[in-house]
Amino acid sequence: MHIKVKFKDKLKNRKYNKRYEFKIKIQCMKEYFKTYYIELILSQLVFDKIVKNANFLLNCVASRTKKYLLFSHWHREIKRHLEVDDQFKISFQFKEFNIINKKWVYLFNTKKKPFNTISKPSAQNDFFSTQKLKTIIKLSLTLKEAEKELEELKKKIKKFEDQLAKNKSNDISYGDRKKLEAQAKEKVLKEADIIISTLNFSGNSLMDCLTAEKNNGNSLVSVVIIDEAAQCLEVESLIPLRFGCDRIIQVGDPEQLPATVLSRIGQERGLAMSLFERVYQRFRYMDKSPIRMLYVQYRMHPDICHFPSHNFYKNKLKTHKDTAQKRSVLDLKPYLFFNVINSQEIGDEVNGSVFNPVEGEHILEFCKYLSGKYYKFSIGIITPYQKQVGLLRDLLIKNSLINKIEVGTVDSFQGREKDIVIFSCVRARNASRSIGFLAHRQRLNVALTRGRFALYIFGHAESLVVNSDWNNCVHDAKQRSLIFNLEYPIID
Repeated sequence: MHIKVKFKDKLKNRKYNKRYEFKIKIQCMKEYFKTYYIELILSQLVFDKIVKNANFLLNCVASRTKKYLLFSHWHREIKRHLEVDDQFKISFQFKEFNIINKKWVYLFNTKKKPFNTISKPSAQNDFFSTQKLKTIIKLSLTLKEAEKELEELKKKIKKFEDQLAKNKSNDISYGDRKKLEAQAKEKVLKEADIIISTLNFSGNSLMDCLTAEKNNGNSLVSVVIIDEAAQCLEVESLIPLRFGCDRIIQVGDPEQLPATVLSRIGQERGLAMSLFERVYQRFRYMDKSPIRMLYVQYRMHPDICHFPSHNFYKNKLKTHKDTAQKRSVLDLKPYLFFNVINSQEIGDEVNGSVFNPVEGEHILEFCKYLSGKYYKFSIGIITPYQKQVGLLRDLLIKNSLINKIEVGTVDSFQGREKDIVIFSCVRARNASRSIGFLAHRQRLNVALTRGRFALYIFGHAESLVVNSDWNNCVHDAKQRSLIFNLEYPIID
């Protein structure tokens, strides 16, 4: 992964003041590695002393973001010693506490090779000066120090728990005990550099101690970062602004699933639009836009990326060369459209959902094949309809495949991925010639971008082409000779 961080001036030894402005340029266009970019920004703000004595509030929708940030102290320790300038690039691999360059050894694993035998990288890959390299090598020894700090923290927590248990055992009234607990929580919040919260909880009275109103007009929150901002309701995004922060950073993808608003009246009156999308629509075509797009993706095989890049991102979405190489190990075609000729949808009169047994049988046979030779790869089946999810699960259970293959709706797979993804379209040969919310553009984009090594679409092409996006998808598959007709019944 390559991150270019561009600042207005060099920030080394520069003290922060409210009038000083800086720019961070992030290059990519998808949701991939957004969490890492958030951590990068936080580490620069906190550990490079850009902002002194300040707390930061990070609102996370996904729990995976919280887990990553909580266990990335080592990563911040590296970057806080790096001098940042206009031409500086960093190459990171977020795995097993290693920072890797192709020409380098594992700097954080002393068992691999002594540090004094590290060879100098070529000029093409020379991302670090000699002095910076020496600094990083010294930092390899800080891992043990971090472990000691962790042990000290555990002792402090144990001491706090013992004190709390002691207080409970004493003759302290319930009211006094609650007051002591509130004071302890307030102390923790005020001393924290980074606070992780949901949007709704940022409006909790417990967080009042961070507001400017409670601190003589000086807010303790300087920056608010909202992850998965495209999925947040606009009113929810406004809640953390009560802290009176200096700036807000929103991270999300407007081309994927938006906020969920069930009320039809609310949808008609624009309540389904997130603050992220509103800002995006307002500034996307301006010369001096505050929007920074991430255009390098690290998830999909290039053949899978081809159509979403063309149809949703104006051909700007590119696959990193290392990702392209790693995703080519599977001896299957990475992308195919299976046109189920005799497909027929069936409507469920009870709940209004739709299912397709013919398509389900084809997918079952395909799963039997995949689960044999390719059992080491994770497999997921995605479909827009809950009734089809139930049908596919029943088929997998009967054939003892349910433990090997996960089935879920498109919405449940937002932000997730699998090695091999099968997409069941369901809609086929209905009287109205409608494909329902299968025509939802953002939902289609999510479905087509979950697979790492392979994506296989099962659908009835003739029924799908009534929608412009699906027509483009079918036409693209035909142009690339990646469409294959299936007949039913299946003959072994």
